[in-house]
Amino acid sequence: MQDLGPTFIKLGQVLSIRPDVLPKAAMDELSRLQDEIATFDSDTAREIMRSELGVEDLGKVFAEISEEPVAAASLAQVYKGKLLDGTEVAIKVQRPNALPTISKDLYVMRKAAGVVTELSNTLTATTTDFKALVETFGEGLYTELDFRNEAFNQIKMAEYIANTPNCKGVIVPNVFLEHTTRRVLVSQWIDGTKLSELPADRIKAGIKDAQEVFLNQLLAWGFFHGDPHPGNLLYVNSGPDEGKLVLLDFGLVAQIPEKERDNIVSAVIHLGTQNWDGLVDDLIALEFLAPDCDRATVTPPIVRVLRQYLKGGGAQAMNFSALGQDILTLTTSIPFSIPPYVSLLARSVVTLEGIALKGDPSYQLVGEAYPYMVRKLLERSGAGNAQLTTALRGLLLGADGRVQPVRLSALLQAAVGVAAAESDRSGFIDFDAVPEDGADADTLVAFLLSPEGRSVKPLIVKELAATIDLVIRSATRAGFLRFKEALKPPLPFAPTPPLPPIPLLTPRGPKLMSPDDLLDIIQPKLGRDEEIYLQTNAQVFLGLLGVQVDPNKGLDLSVSPQRVLEVIGALAGQRDAEVQKAVEQLLSKGSGRALLTEWWGDVSKSLRDASSQRIARV
Repeated sequence: MQDLGPTFIKLGQVLSIRPDVLPKAAMDELSRLQDEIATFDSDTAREIMRSELGVEDLGKVFAEISEEPVAAASLAQVYKGKLLDGTEVAIKVQRPNALPTISKDLYVMRKAAGVVTELSNTLTATTTDFKALVETFGEGLYTELDFRNEAFNQIKMAEYIANTPNCKGVIVPNVFLEHTTRRVLVSQWIDGTKLSELPADRIKAGIKDAQEVFLNQLLAWGFFHGDPHPGNLLYVNSGPDEGKLVLLDFGLVAQIPEKERDNIVSAVIHLGTQNWDGLVDDLIALEFLAPDCDRATVTPPIVRVLRQYLKGGGAQAMNFSALGQDILTLTTSIPFSIPPYVSLLARSVVTLEGIALKGDPSYQLVGEAYPYMVRKLLERSGAGNAQLTTALRGLLLGADGRVQPVRLSALLQAAVGVAAAESDRSGFIDFDAVPEDGADADTLVAFLLSPEGRSVKPLIVKELAATIDLVIRSATRAGFLRFKEALKPPLPFAPTPPLPPIPLLTPRGPKLMSPDDLLDIIQPKLGRDEEIYLQTNAQVFLGLLGVQVDPNKGLDLSVSPQRVLEVIGALAGQRDAEVQKAVEQLLSKGSGRALLTEWWGDVSKSLRDASSQRIARV
């Protein structure tokens, strides 16, 4: 491949990180194309520099240039130099005759791809257009041949990273545009070591920064580094950015439209919730499946292949390489296509995961990326995206239409950046895995009150109101019992005087009713299902309100007799401000009151509706 020239060197580099295509021995051999590529003559390189920069004497631009290249790549080689002001720079020079050589190679490859497409479509069920893949590969190569384009990509990526708070652990070298042409690129020299060559603990620490940038590229910026081989991700050894990662080589980038990004998030959610119909819709939108595909035919193989990666699925190798091999098996049974842009995305995913696995053999990109996916889901659904709002409802609501508290808890923890450890998960994707040591209630409430948490509000309000109603009923009845106990005479065996009846004006006229009967109507005793809900599922909602539930003793709320009368009176009179005050008395002085104050208008409506229905029965 090296002897065949730059096109095949680049192809070999692509194949060197594709375990779904080649066996390990072949990949190991091809990985040498990352570092051991033959250089071309330095005199030729200097002649290209002079021609491109328009000078006879390179000393007018550079104070120093290394005699020999310090690195060689498929399309260029790099020299270390210094500008006249002493700034150390990397000088990237394109290989001679690269453009005509690549053009001829791509012509031959595209002809061959046409034959492969016909054979593949005849012998398998795949509908992948290999000519389109070659065209995507070729488009990327032609783009990489223009170093001015690469320079602008580099500047754009640096701006994205600089403006994203969680990406400060990654840098991009500065570009010197005044010395950059189509065939020569001059950028900041950075002393670094390949991340993949560092000790495991360094890789494990560094991969988190790389992962954050990767996810932002994929799902936020839509501007994607298409060639992230191990040589392009370095650990900075010295200088002001020591300890950070540096991302190199922006000749090949991919643009991912917002709609495609939403489809990716939706597909992950539908896969995790086993919504197979929704997943098929996503695969159609992503062009893996044809719009007119037979769902009855394509769904069973998809379920068979992908279900093993879910909670309790039993897949041993929970990584994208294994997933890629399993997905390839689909092409033999159903008309499953690999869109051209996905080949670039797959390269990046497999490369990043391959580096990460060297530092942590149990690394799972989807599991690690879950908090980011959740934040993106909430952000986009909160902005009114109907597709992701539907996906969010499907994730949180059970078959009965009620919020599933465990999933809500996991989602809120992930939204504030806390994900379940790998030991807590039982699958590639597990939306029911709640971290053992999660964020506290104040942190979760602060998120719910932030713009990012706005999209969850409509789903939580109803459950929050139902939980408060159960708390009021439970506390009121407990307080009423204590009130009756306080009326007992101190003498033993003396009868307790009955409470006088209460005069009421009902729609049917005046009526006398005992306090016990009135309480049973306005604040009825909790049924068995309601007690279970209050002591178990509602713990999530009670936690948000600042009410602690002892797992051994259950809910313990002490309410004075006076408070009982105030609660009953406020509810019966539909006096919202008094009900809110009464409810606040049941809560802690922390997060619960903040949430209640902010959301009270919506919560109180649900409470009023419930109490109005009961009062109407008096």
